[in-house]
Amino acid sequence: MAPILTPSLWRTCRALANRKRLELLKRVIEQEPVSVKALALQVGISVCTCSQWLRLLNSRGLLSVVRQGRWVYYSSGADPAVRQSEEMLTAICMALRLCRKADDYDCILKALTAFTHPRRILIVKAIHASGDASEYLLMQTCHISKPALFRHLQKLVQRSLVTVDDGQCTIALPETVFACALLRLALNN
Repeated sequence: MAPILTPSLWRTCRALANRKRLELLKRVIEQEPVSVKALALQVGISVCTCSQWLRLLNSRGLLSVVRQGRWVYYSSGADPAVRQSEEMLTAICMALRLCRKADDYDCILKALTAFTHPRRILIVKAIHASGDASEYLLMQTCHISKPALFRHLQKLVQRSLVTVDDGQCTIALPETVFACALLRLALNN
């Protein structure tokens, strides 16, 4: 039996938080299986960059790869050895299917960038565990300085995942289904 790999949620979000990589993933989902060269031409990037990005997404458990001779083909497919990859792939596929133009990626990027740092995930988990939390409690629980806490809280507030009222922090109802899925993944991380 293969060991369960546990790549971090924040690194997966960081890998996805790029407009061109989202477009790349969307094209894989729509055309699978598809070659690296075909994807590079469609997205307007070099074959080398395309190959690197596809390997990155594969390492996060979101793509499967098949080599046929000298050609490499990618398909969407959760890696069972990567924890949470199936949930992440399902959520990102649903979100990408709704994208019709480049501006549609904004709501996906907004949700992803809320979770591109391990401290923000730690803060969200601490708020959730206590129901709501004072900034002081978060500094103590998360072992974060006041300036760092405020920086991360500001990002979470801007991403509509946390509200801060009179020093009390509360988890907000996310604006999109994708943001809800990411929040659920963060809380179970």
